[in-house]
Amino acid sequence: MNGNGDKTDEIPLIDYTNKFAISNIMNVFIRHEVNNNRLSISNGKLSFAFLTDQWREGLRYLSQLCKNELFSPVSFTMDTNQLKAILANEENKVGSFSWTSTSILPATSKRRSEFVPIVLKGKDGNTTTWYERTMPIPRYFITKKCEHPEVAFRIADYMCSEEMTIWSRWGEKGVDWVVPQEGTKSMYEFLGYKATIEPILQWGTVQNAHWYNMAPSFRTYEVAAGMVSTDASQQAKADAIKILHQYIPEEIIGQIVFTKDELEEFTEIMFTVNNFVDEKIAQFVTGRENVDEGWNAYIAELKNMNVDRALEIAQQAFDRMKQ
Repeated sequence: MNGNGDKTDEIPLIDYTNKFAISNIMNVFIRHEVNNNRLSISNGKLSFAFLTDQWREGLRYLSQLCKNELFSPVSFTMDTNQLKAILANEENKVGSFSWTSTSILPATSKRRSEFVPIVLKGKDGNTTTWYERTMPIPRYFITKKCEHPEVAFRIADYMCSEEMTIWSRWGEKGVDWVVPQEGTKSMYEFLGYKATIEPILQWGTVQNAHWYNMAPSFRTYEVAAGMVSTDASQQAKADAIKILHQYIPEEIIGQIVFTKDELEEFTEIMFTVNNFVDEKIAQFVTGRENVDEGWNAYIAELKNMNVDRALEIAQQAFDRMKQ
């Protein structure tokens, strides 16, 4: 790949323990909501993607990639920091990876400009991504031991204001970002969003200006999609979204609202099921176990874990939401 004649210093595709690459590729074979217990939907009926023949076909494909040294097996044991360390190596060892943008590379890396978005498309029209509605992420809690809950609530309320939402992501106005000049286009102008923020501080820079968007916030699309592109990594992300915007599915599951009893039973079952599925993905893909020879036993074990009952609970709750 890098033309130096050494076949041992290159990694065509690499992933990490959150399985971004694996999840994207598996969606080519069967569309499912990765962060929603890998549920799929068709005509209002839910199913678990990991029980299907399409899932097995995806595992076969990934296994062949791994066998032919086109996908690194260390992907199953590597954490985010280890992945960042490998990507920071300027010897051009990594050919492709899956992330929300190339900002996982150091801000000073010249390689940011070398990466371009790739979208694979399957025979059923599925693409290498999944579409899910944005769900709230818990980031602020007021406990019963708080002496002044009203004050704590006011702080949280202020942090979710537009002013502090912008500060926690981009920093100080006029210092770390500026209002774009008239005529400047946003990264997502093709979606109808006007330019509202032009960053000065490069994302990924070691800094003391903001919290990398990890604070409580309420970031509307007008703010989030109004950013002006300042480097190739941001533009690559916008280019990918421009392509993927054509493939938003008609049916979306979204957050399922369970009753207390349903949630307890469903969570207990899925904790065991998801751990088992992750374990078998690693075994099948790395070749420690043949996917076809082990498939029936894999399905039988999932049935023993009451996966059918979990699906029944999810469908029951989903149907109730749609009434």
